[in-house]
Amino acid sequence: GNFNGNPTGNMPSDFLVPANYSFTPGMVWTSKYIFGTSSGLVAGDVVHTRSNPAPFPSNPSPSNPTAHEWTLNFSFPNNNFTDGKFFRFNNERLMWQDATVPQGQTTPVLFRNGDYQADSLGDGILLPEYGDAPVIKPGMTFSGTIVDGATTYPFSGRMTNKIGKGYSPQDGFGFINIEAATAATLPVPGVASRKTHGTAGDFDIQLPINGPAGIECRSGGASNAYTLVFTFDRPVASNGSASVTQGTATIAPPAPGGSNPSSGPNPNQVVVNLTGVANAQHLIVTLSNVKDTSGNTFAPVAARMDVLVADTNADGFVDSADITQTKSQSGSPVSSSNFRIDINADGFMDSGDITAAKSHSGSALP
Repeated sequence: GNFNGNPTGNMPSDFLVPANYSFTPGMVWTSKYIFGTSSGLVAGDVVHTRSNPAPFPSNPSPSNPTAHEWTLNFSFPNNNFTDGKFFRFNNERLMWQDATVPQGQTTPVLFRNGDYQADSLGDGILLPEYGDAPVIKPGMTFSGTIVDGATTYPFSGRMTNKIGKGYSPQDGFGFINIEAATAATLPVPGVASRKTHGTAGDFDIQLPINGPAGIECRSGGASNAYTLVFTFDRPVASNGSASVTQGTATIAPPAPGGSNPSSGPNPNQVVVNLTGVANAQHLIVTLSNVKDTSGNTFAPVAARMDVLVADTNADGFVDSADITQTKSQSGSPVSSSNFRIDINADGFMDSGDITAAKSHSGSALP
């Protein structure tokens, strides 16, 4: 086989001479798709489509102009691709060829049953070019979007050679970790404040790492207790340690035989229990030295939680607007759309929540 992108079979150093090869550093997708070994999802949860056909000569057959397309799309119509779940897949990809002299042909790069690894994109044309010269040339750029409801998260980057001298474009297996090599900003871990609302179940208030802090409006009960759930992008092997780096709170003592921080409930999550959390404050709890299953240490994560009990509309004040909102939901079942109004987190919206809102009226974040 030919691995260096040159149909005449020249040496890897020919990558430094564009005239010697007929493929550009890019790829197209075919219709061959495999749903991989995933967690929390089944094949029926995912809809796979392609779009944006590549131009001639990457699609050389007029009878099948969509054989090779640039864009791969996944949608989740059941809306169940949530925190802690993993989606693995494989889609056949081919070299994107756009040269006409010499006339090349879009040819397979890699497609192996049961192999869903991102670093198996394969072949030199997709990886940073490096021959016998001391200059490392840039690799393929990539971009995409993740759509979550009304919010769109763009991402982009360029594959980077992390190996340096001695790298051969013949094969990239084991050399390039796309996630680590991307020039884009990777998604930061997610953090939420979780409370159990009686028989209504668990509900989370998201605590963004960046931008305005999330406001926890629910009561901590007699011990002013709260639970933070840290979600990472891969499974966790060691839970690390937690500390209060701003505000008033205590890392709760672990239960007999347990630990705090603790694992779960999903493999990529760490739970930190707090007690003695003061009201009307900007609290920061930092989780450090968490390790993944490969022994790599995650960067410390600073969870920011603004605490203001009864601030049901999250505007930083407890006033008549919160009392009115709480009264309007009295008697309603607790759900994902109104759980903030269940101030005492007992699973009911009733006079107890109205009393709590009235008793905290006039308080505000500093």
